[in-house]
Amino acid sequence: MRSAYPLIAALFVVFLVGVVFAGHWEVKEVKVWVAGHYEKVWVPAVYKDVIINNRLVRIKLRNGFWRVVWVPGHWKVIKVRVWVEDD
Repeated sequence: MRSAYPLIAALFVVFLVGVVFAGHWEVKEVKVWVAGHYEKVWVPAVYKDVIINNRLVRIKLRNGFWRVVWVPGHWKVIKVRVWVEDD
């Protein structure tokens, strides 16, 4: 026969958590300021399709490269989990 101890211990923990930590989690939207910063942005290569000797050939006009751009400061809405105690 199985022991009833694990079941009793689990019920006690559930009761204790319900009494001591009376509350719940809520998701709230918060507006935060994101300061201006620099970002590296990949600029893809540029190709052109041309016909040479009745064959379609793709030639590369410019290699891809990284460009550093300034992203100005802006407001961003993020979702945050907060603990709300029950009254």
